[in-house]
Amino acid sequence: MDPLHAASENLRIIRQLMERATVYRAVSGPTAFVAGLAAILAAVSGTYHWWDTGGLRTPFFETWMAVLALVAFFNALLLWRGARLRGEALFTQGFRLAMRALLPPLAVAFVFSLIWQAHGGDDHWSACLWISGYGLALLATRDFAPRSIVRLGGAFLIAGLVLALARHGDFAILGKLSSHAAMALTFGLFHLLYAACVPWKIGEAARQFSGNQSA
Repeated sequence: MDPLHAASENLRIIRQLMERATVYRAVSGPTAFVAGLAAILAAVSGTYHWWDTGGLRTPFFETWMAVLALVAFFNALLLWRGARLRGEALFTQGFRLAMRALLPPLAVAFVFSLIWQAHGGDDHWSACLWISGYGLALLATRDFAPRSIVRLGGAFLIAGLVLALARHGDFAILGKLSSHAAMALTFGLFHLLYAACVPWKIGEAARQFSGNQSA
């Protein structure tokens, strides 16, 4: 494909994604709520298991991969519903562009944490990798995502870096946070706060977008 044509096509797709910002914000609200609630429950369960077994290693990686799978499935359902209300296919060019932005940081965080866990590494560093990687992934969508999502990404990135530095800095309280507590503070609390600040009316947002397109 001609480079000029490819650049023009990418700009067109980005413009479409920006026009759909209201729809994506509406979808992200309930997804953030489910993610936050699941993270809190997983953290409580993991911490209780840690206490109940006298401090034995908990299945940290497996627990949070299960949370990821649950939230990803729920988000896919909402995206499918939104696409159906707009009369569009789910796997559009815009969807692929968004995935190209999101997946690299997430893949790096996942692979490095997988290697770290395989060698018996501290769960705290896996948590920091996931928190920072997720923040970078959200920030990578800044060209077309709602500002609220970009700000959420910034909060995750800062939190991930602070939690990583806390083990060697003067942040005594943060440095003593367990890996599950770190995940609850970020993936739990941040997502619940985000969900409380954005609208949830997916159907209304999709119909509004469709009306603007036909006007």
